[in-house]
Amino acid sequence: MKGTVGTRYALVIDLAIQGVAALLIGAGLGWWLKAHYGAPAWVQILCVVLGVAAAVVNMIRYQQRLEKLDEQDERPQGEG
Repeated sequence: MKGTVGTRYALVIDLAIQGVAALLIGAGLGWWLKAHYGAPAWVQILCVVLGVAAAVVNMIRYQQRLEKLDEQDERPQGEG
């Protein structure tokens, strides 16, 4: 079986780490732009929103990967 429980846990943990990283990178970039270049507050908010959007895109990709694992689990053992 390709879609073992361990594989699913690994995907979920990877998704959580990448989601937090996307948010932190977006917030950090916004803070850095504001601190070093005097960017207005909306730039910082925009960077956080972009971080959230990146996290959502990752969630969609991982959901598709989990659905593929489910399809592989539902196939009979003889099929490829």
